Amino acid sequence: MRQIKIIVEKHPEGYVAYPLGLKGVVVGEGNTYEEALADIKSAIKFHIATFGEEALELEENLKFREEQWFINYINQRTTEALSGRENGKRFFSLEELQNEVS
Repeated sequence: MRQIKIIVEKHPEGYVAYPLGLKGVVVGEGNTYEEALADIKSAIKFHIATFGEEALELEENLKFREEQWFINYINQRTTEALSGRENGKRFFSLEELQNEVS
């Protein structure tokens, strides 16, 4: 069985989790670390069941943006999305975020 690295971040409004090594956008969230981890595990299973093994990327095909400004930007946008969720706003799509930084 392939292992997938999962990132869990703590934010003032709760926790957000996302996997590395999957094609597409898969995000989990929860009020606790455990809830976010359970949510992302469920989302990963659903994603692979829906899109098949081709949803798994090979590490050599992944491109990482490690610049500090980009990391700060993603953290800021995640915090804004979580805050906005409480006010009925939606999360931004990956395409919208990519257009902002392009």
